[in-house]
Amino acid sequence: MPVDALTEMEIVAFDGIGSFEAFVTSGGTSTVPYTYEGILQVYENKTMRYPGHYVQFKAFKDLGLFNEEPITVLPGQTVNPRQLYHALLGPKLETGRVIDICLMRAKGTGAKDGSDLSIVIDLIDRYDEATGFTAMERLTGWHAAIMAQFIARREVAPGVWPLEKAIPATRFVDEVRRRGFQITERWEQPTS
Repeated sequence: MPVDALTEMEIVAFDGIGSFEAFVTSGGTSTVPYTYEGILQVYENKTMRYPGHYVQFKAFKDLGLFNEEPITVLPGQTVNPRQLYHALLGPKLETGRVIDICLMRAKGTGAKDGSDLSIVIDLIDRYDEATGFTAMERLTGWHAAIMAQFIARREVAPGVWPLEKAIPATRFVDEVRRRGFQITERWEQPTS
């Protein structure tokens, strides 16, 4: 069932880094919901941001600044709220050098050995001083490079495949780790 963007906010903590706001945003799920439809009972995808982000951007949304339908601001004069929002916000986000951190968390909950358990997998990446790549650049490009190598080595069958069906997850994660990305895994009791 689709869920509106900027809803279902929760606090997510990362040891040694801090707490963040996680909430539903649009996009980002690709083919996964379709692949696991009827297999998973719940599939959620949320974006994490620093505290305070959610309230500000929810206010922009509630004000109507994400709408694309032009509105009349003066007789005979219309404006597209989303275009206006982008024109105002874009320059405020411009910066020369970005030194960033990207956090990813996957959590699966189910039964293991007769008990309810959750596995939590975290990936934390930071700006790379040696290469000058931002964490965002690294985490938006690494998976494509890894898949290109799998395809070149013919480890992926011919045709078009979603990532989650193209190669076993453990094989993919091994390649991610081989490139120096730090992934941690832990088991915990699920919270209600």
